[in-house]
Amino acid sequence: MIMIGPYHTLHCYLLPLSFKLSESTAHESTCILCPCRIPFDILVKAGYYVLTKRFSSKEERRRVVAAVYDPLRIDSPVVGFENHLNYFHAGGKGMSELMAKGLALYLNSSLFDRHFRLFSGHTQVNATDLRKMTYPTREELERLGSYVQDRMPENETIDMILEEECRKP
Repeated sequence: MIMIGPYHTLHCYLLPLSFKLSESTAHESTCILCPCRIPFDILVKAGYYVLTKRFSSKEERRRVVAAVYDPLRIDSPVVGFENHLNYFHAGGKGMSELMAKGLALYLNSSLFDRHFRLFSGHTQVNATDLRKMTYPTREELERLGSYVQDRMPENETIDMILEEECRKP
């Protein structure tokens, strides 16, 4: 099951591998490397996540803009995503690389954009709206993910990939 996580305001987004947490209360931990207090429960373990912007402008071509958070690019055991983003996760943890890439590809497609606009006329992209959407199966997302290399393909290429995949039995 793909889940869309809650969003919280963070002033410190990424912690280096050598970070240390000190207990301040039973429910909260604070990063001692930065002056802000970070509730430990809003940090997630490093993994592959799909991030979407929560707001889009009227002028943007697509309402949903998705990207993959790659844990290999930032050396940190935990990560926090700021409040202008929704993040997709698998049971509170990261997902497989192929699934994340496939989900991001699907979210960036014209097909998804048209479907999303059918019931969402505003520029806000909230987690509830994203949860209501229909998604391909895990296997289908992983197959879509195999098309993504280092960079997300251009929109026209994404649409051709989806069209090709939809024709397969």
